[in-house]
Amino acid sequence: MNAITHAEPYKLTAGALALLMHGLFFMVLYASISWQMKPPQGMVVEIWDSLPTEFEERIPATEPIAKQEKQLVLKAQVEPVLPPKADIELKNKKNKLKQEQKKLELAAEKKLAEKRAEEAERRLEELEDKLQAKSQAQLKNQEQAAIAVGKMVDE
Repeated sequence: MNAITHAEPYKLTAGALALLMHGLFFMVLYASISWQMKPPQGMVVEIWDSLPTEFEERIPATEPIAKQEKQLVLKAQVEPVLPPKADIELKNKKNKLKQEQKKLELAAEKKLAEKRAEEAERRLEELEDKLQAKSQAQLKNQEQAAIAVGKMVDE
């Protein structure tokens, strides 16, 4: 038997599609690689002898040096602004209210779960009572049927 009679029908098509896909993958990889490597930008640093201050620019040159120094000292002594206590207290109150609300929600969920458990227990008891009543009725019916069969046999 020769190979032509047993050739798979889509072998050529499958090979062509495989080559096409490999070519596409190669093109995507080739296009996505950045061939130009740029060195990282260097940092530029300025070295100063002293820090500039806003105060020196605002003070007119005609004032005596003592007044200029006093103004610089006064401006330098300004304390940082702290948040008012009212804001902190308000945040604390909000946190407390959230915690209390969570506690109330948990308590409500707990009560609801207890009610559901009680209802389930009550339903279970009702079902047990019904089953007992049915079983007793079946026993009575069986006894009556046995008695009836016994009477028929005796007759």
